[in-house]
Amino acid sequence: MAKIEQDDLQEMYRLYVDEGVSLDELAAEFGYRRVEISKAFREMTGGEVLRGKASVVEKFDESTLEAIVADYKLGLRIKEIVAKYNIPTTGTFYSLLNQLGVPVRSQTQSVLEARRRAINEAVQMYKDGYAYWQIRDDTGIHQPELCAELHRRGVPMRYAKRTARSS
Repeated sequence: MAKIEQDDLQEMYRLYVDEGVSLDELAAEFGYRRVEISKAFREMTGGEVLRGKASVVEKFDESTLEAIVADYKLGLRIKEIVAKYNIPTTGTFYSLLNQLGVPVRSQTQSVLEARRRAINEAVQMYKDGYAYWQIRDDTGIHQPELCAELHRRGVPMRYAKRTARSS
């Protein structure tokens, strides 16, 4: 394939960064291979393609950015914030927080305590003979997490009984 024309490269990069056009769409529209476009972008920018990162903050005015941060700090669920402000993905939302220097909120103590209670209840249910699916439905603790906790606590594992098959 021929080398990418400079005018095409500039236009593709603008579309990619500013308008979010995918590499596949650019390849189809301009007639270059996706790999060639990606390589050209890296060469043009010194290895750092800023898709979405540089432009995320620029897509919102100052008052909207302040409202997003305020809603986040008030404890609104991330899904609600993303929907309210038409942010494309939660990944984009976290990039926005990072660019604005807003620390990501950690789980609160009450959430951690509730999780510990659920794990304790799941372990007790396992000891009482409940099936994994029953434990999951009642506590929200899935089998891999439960098994890891049982191992940490030294609880012997139950294994399915094998029966002789009749021929």
